Amino acid sequence: MKLRTAFSIVFLLSITTTLVAQIYTKQQTRHRFAQISIGVDNQTSFGGETSFLNQAGQIETIGLQNLNKQRIIIGGTHFWGHADFYVAVPIRSQFFQTEEQNISYGSSIETVFKYYPWRIEHNKIRPFVGTGIVPLFFRQNSRTRDDLGRGASKSSAVAPLFTGFTYDFKNHLFEATLMYDYTNKKDYYITSTQQRNISTPPIYLSFAYRYMFDTTIGSEKNWESGKTKTTTERLAAAGKLNNFFIGVAPSTSSGVRKASYNIEERPFFNSFASNIFADVTLGYHFHKADMNIAVNWRKFRGGQSAFKVGQSVGRTSFALEWTKNFGDFHGFVPFIGPSLSYEQLSFRESIDGTRMLDETENKPTVGVVFGWDIRPNRIQWFLLRTNLRYYPNLNLNLENGKKIAFDNIEFNFIQLVLYPGRMF
Repeated sequence: MKLRTAFSIVFLLSITTTLVAQIYTKQQTRHRFAQISIGVDNQTSFGGETSFLNQAGQIETIGLQNLNKQRIIIGGTHFWGHADFYVAVPIRSQFFQTEEQNISYGSSIETVFKYYPWRIEHNKIRPFVGTGIVPLFFRQNSRTRDDLGRGASKSSAVAPLFTGFTYDFKNHLFEATLMYDYTNKKDYYITSTQQRNISTPPIYLSFAYRYMFDTTIGSEKNWESGKTKTTTERLAAAGKLNNFFIGVAPSTSSGVRKASYNIEERPFFNSFASNIFADVTLGYHFHKADMNIAVNWRKFRGGQSAFKVGQSVGRTSFALEWTKNFGDFHGFVPFIGPSLSYEQLSFRESIDGTRMLDETENKPTVGVVFGWDIRPNRIQWFLLRTNLRYYPNLNLNLENGKKIAFDNIEFNFIQLVLYPGRMF
């Protein structure tokens, strides 16, 4: 199961943490800047309508039912309780049936940012506003028209508006979140050639429980006494803070544009996205320059099918990356740098079960990687990292001159970075 990667990281973090969450209410130091949170929620959609071609060949309109979905929440509060970043990973999707249609819709893996004007504190209700990157999807399949085959899937990455309240009791967060999608009017292919304007749900309401804990407060005493600074200077002078590191995280990939081949030949298809895949990095940290050189491996698969046409894509990426850290905002350390990658790309298409296209291409490409570390000090044996990657104009070229786009935005959250040489 692909969620195991996320659960494994959470387990590794949990065995090294301090189970005290809101330490920032006493002091606002770098070691109290961020906390980790994990939990679950239930999200319900409201509103929307769609059209379909019925058994008699007429177009009908139907309202959408409210659907529930359970999700795993993995994230962290930052800026001493004023900000919250998290990802919401669905456990399973739901759908509803009519006499003639199976219809499913909702959001896939969300990346959300919330801002609290008044920071999260014990036994207090705090309002928030926010936004995020939310891939929304919609699909309907005819139960009576075998000639149509499976229906089209409509998906798009949007930046909806969030608002709601968080109540904290000790280390426990209870939340009510309202998400508003102002882009819910969409054109949808009800057959391979006919489009209709539909409305996906504009409103999503979720109720969540999360447990919050800290990973860095244990180092604060040595920082304040000056011991950390003395130790850092001694180890740096001896070259012992130039270390190898290993990083691992679950990651996702969202398409930013549709393939030119599909624009002309299969307009009912979307840009390609991926399921959760592993993001594995081996690198070397240069302490004085505060930079990293690393090799990175990622492999993902994606696919879609509609109206008896099936497509699948594959991508394996081996990258050499150089990143430079700049600034240190109370342990929040952003970085950016180039990524030189060797790509193995593949694309396959079948019509009614018969393979029509099978294309592969190996090629180098250049992209950019950026993100941030949560790094309370420079001598601890692990840190938490967020990476985003983008490779512009990465395409697989087909024989007919058209292209399949692979220039997706990749995102991982809470990558666990280990420095084995600092463990002993």
